[in-house]
Amino acid sequence: MWNPGADTSVANQAAGNGTTITFGDSTSQSSVGTMSKYKWDGLHIRVENVPSSGFALYLNDAAPNMVHFPPTVASLQLRVWNQEGTGTAQLYSGVLGNAPIVIDKKTALVTDTFDIHFTKIDGEMEIDINGEKTNSSTWEDWASVSSNFLEYSGLPNEVYVGFGNTYGDVVNNFKGTIDVTVLHDGSSECNAGGTVEIADHDADFYAPTTDLGVTSTADNKMAMTDITGGGLKVAATAAGPGNIVSIDKQYDFDGVHFQMKNFTFTDGTRKRITFQLGQEKNNTYLTSSTADHSYYVVVDLETGAAKFYSQYGGFAKADISAGDNGIKGAEALDIHFVKTDTDYTVVINGETMKLIDIPQYGVWATNYGLDLSKIYLGFDGGEWDDQSQVNRTFSFDLVSLHDKNQECHANMVVSKVKAVEEMIDALGEITLDKESAVLAARSSYSLLNAEELVVFNGDKLIVLEAAEARIAALKEEQANQGAAQVQKVIELINAIGTSITLDSEAAIVAAETAYNALSDDLKEQISNYLDLVFARAELNALLESDNDVSSETSSEDDEKEPADTGVAAYPISIAILLLAVGTIIMVVRRREQI
Repeated sequence: MWNPGADTSVANQAAGNGTTITFGDSTSQSSVGTMSKYKWDGLHIRVENVPSSGFALYLNDAAPNMVHFPPTVASLQLRVWNQEGTGTAQLYSGVLGNAPIVIDKKTALVTDTFDIHFTKIDGEMEIDINGEKTNSSTWEDWASVSSNFLEYSGLPNEVYVGFGNTYGDVVNNFKGTIDVTVLHDGSSECNAGGTVEIADHDADFYAPTTDLGVTSTADNKMAMTDITGGGLKVAATAAGPGNIVSIDKQYDFDGVHFQMKNFTFTDGTRKRITFQLGQEKNNTYLTSSTADHSYYVVVDLETGAAKFYSQYGGFAKADISAGDNGIKGAEALDIHFVKTDTDYTVVINGETMKLIDIPQYGVWATNYGLDLSKIYLGFDGGEWDDQSQVNRTFSFDLVSLHDKNQECHANMVVSKVKAVEEMIDALGEITLDKESAVLAARSSYSLLNAEELVVFNGDKLIVLEAAEARIAALKEEQANQGAAQVQKVIELINAIGTSITLDSEAAIVAAETAYNALSDDLKEQISNYLDLVFARAELNALLESDNDVSSETSSEDDEKEPADTGVAAYPISIAILLLAVGTIIMVVRRREQI
C-alpha cells in the first residue's frame, strides 16, 4: 500500500488497526505515500498519537511520495501542529503559490488526534479538521488569482495521499512517529474502531469488539469474546491476581469511558472487579519493581468500597470510597477517567473519586515511570487486598469503551430511546386521526434492542398501550355506529314495500337520502340496494305516466314535474333500461366483494 520516501519507514500496527509511520532525523523533507489513488471528495483520514510538532498531509497527482510543490504541479499540502497549545493548520497549493491559508489557534486542534474529511460542496472544497471547517470559497489569499480554487489549481478527482515531516524551515521539529488509523474515500466503508462512519452508524457504534485486539495471560484464565449486537464479554475462570485480559489499544487517560453490566459470580467469589491502567498491554505487574508501571482500581459491588493501587518502589493502596454510594448493589458500572487542573480522578456511577493529585503524580511519574497520560485498559482476575483468592470465576459485559475523540455508544442508545419516547409524548389526545402516529410509535418501539429497552421509560410503554387500546375502542365504536346506519337504511328500503305507487315517493326519498349519507364502505354493505333502484325506476315511470295524462286533460299548461331527489324521472323504456343497468352494477359489486 505504501511507497516510502527517504528517511521514513512504515509498519503495520497490531490487530490491523492502521499503520505507524516513522520519520528520521534528517533535515531534508521526507514522506511516505500511498501506492494507489483515492477520490478526495469523501476522503477521510485519521492520524493519532501525533507529536506537538505535527505532520504534513499531501494530496497530489504526481508521485506517491512527493513532498514539495513545483508551481506546475496540481497539489495540496495541509500542515497541522500543536506546539505550545497553538492548535494551528496551514494549507498550501502547488499552483496558487506558497502563501498559506491559516486555520489558527483552534481548540479542536489542541490534540494529538486529527480526524480530517475532504468534501466537494457546490463546486468548492471543504476541509473538516476535528469539526473545524474551511471552504475554498473563503480562501481570500488565492482569490486574486482565481475565483474558483478547484478549477485553477487543477487538482484532479483522484489523488495520491502522502504523509510528511513538514515543509520549510521548521523541518527539524517534525520527526518521530504518527499512527494513521483511518484512510478511505467515499467509495468504501469506514472501519474506525471496527465500526462505520458516524453519519451512517448503527446502534453498536463504538461498542467494543475483539477487532480492537485482545491479549490474555495465565493459560486463558481470562478471556474476552464478542457479544452479538456489540460489546465484549469478559470472563474469568479459576483466576487470581495477575491473570489479566487487556485491550490492545492505547487510550488517553483523560476522557476514557466504559460501561460494565450483567455481572455473574459463582458461589464463593466475592463481587469485586479489578481494572488495570497499564503502560504495557498484558503485563501482570505482580512484583514491586520500579520497571512495573501500573495502576489498579478495585470496586466492591457488595459494600460500595473502591480502592486505588499503584506500583512504585513497593505496593501502595488508598481507599478512594468507603461505600454508601452508587456502587453498592449496582447492577452496572459507568466509569469515566477525568484529569482536572489538580487531580487525576475516576467517576464511578456519578461519584467522583480522586486517584492522585498532580504534584504527587509528578513525583511518581518522574521516579518510577508511572505514566497516566496513555493507558492500556485491562481486567484482572484477582483481589489485590487478598491475593490468596486464586480460584475466582465471574463474568460481565463490557458494552461501551471509547475515549473523548469517539462517539459514546451509551449516548446513542439514550438518543434512540429518547426519540421513541418523544414520539409517544407527541400523541396527545387519541382520536382516529392519530392511528398512523400510534402505529409509527409502536413500530419504533419494536426496533429497540434489549439494551435499549433497559433504558426505555416503562411509563411510556403504558401510555403507548393505552393509546393502542383507545384506537381499537374508537374503531369498534365507529364500526358499531356504521352497522347501525347500515341497518337503518336497509329498514327504510324494506319499508318501501313491493307495490310501488305515487304515494311511495316519500318513503323512497327517505331511503335515498339515508343511503347517500353513508360512506362508500358502508354503501357496499346495503344488501337490498337493488330494491331501492327498482323502486325509484318504477316511481319515475309512474310519475311520467301521470304527467302524460295530466297534459291531455288539463286546460292549463302546467305539467307536474317529478320530485327532485337526485334521481331524474324517466320514460318507461328508459326505466326498464335503468333496471337492467342497476342489476349489472349490483352483480359487479357483489363479485368485487367476493
